[in-house]
Amino acid sequence: MFIPRIAITTGEPAGIGPDICLQISQLAWPCQLVFIADTALLKRRAKQLNLNIEFKSFEPNTPAAQHTPGLIYVYPVLLPEKEVCGQLNTNNSSYVIETLTIAAQLCKDNVCSALVTAPVQKSIINDAGIAFTGHTEFFADYCASYPVMMLQTQQLRVALATTHIPLSKVSETITEALLIKVINIINDDLKSKFSIKKPKIAVCGLNPHAGESGHLGHEELQTIIPALNTCRETGIHITGPLP
Repeated sequence: MFIPRIAITTGEPAGIGPDICLQISQLAWPCQLVFIADTALLKRRAKQLNLNIEFKSFEPNTPAAQHTPGLIYVYPVLLPEKEVCGQLNTNNSSYVIETLTIAAQLCKDNVCSALVTAPVQKSIINDAGIAFTGHTEFFADYCASYPVMMLQTQQLRVALATTHIPLSKVSETITEALLIKVINIINDDLKSKFSIKKPKIAVCGLNPHAGESGHLGHEELQTIIPALNTCRETGIHITGPLP
């Protein structure tokens, strides 16, 4: 039986990320969890949380096994300076980036099937002189691919045309070519990754009331509607722009 491995980055060392990771390690999972972190950091936090956890170093060449509650496999990454909970430290920003890089490479090498990221503090990473917009953009750059962010619940999937840019730049960033590209990625991935044979995609307008026929903005008439028409011509089932 195939048992997937999930790489988990523990996020900002002074934040809640390590706590979350330790808490989920207490549960049973039908996969193997691999935590990308400083082992000493996790041990300190486990002691603070009064959690009895056994730590083992992750060995990529060993067979994957379903997660055992209370047992953590760690891919060790050295934290430059001991963390102080609630106090951000630019000297530890490189550690956060290193954990993300390792997790991404584990997935690219097919050692892990997927990755999960605990929260990071973007500002402290940038304060350290490391350009960082967000997880989505980081992994896209690392894999040399175009990012599309999707948020999912059991009832709803929401994908974004733009991510992590100032509101003042959204209108100029949304182009006909961008929308066509994003919609095609969404349509293809709904088929290949979610097994939806005939995806139905709804596109929201940018302006109030979807522009009110041009009275509240022209983006719908000039950009969004032409993009949707192009997508329909290729057989994509799409509606919008919706107010």
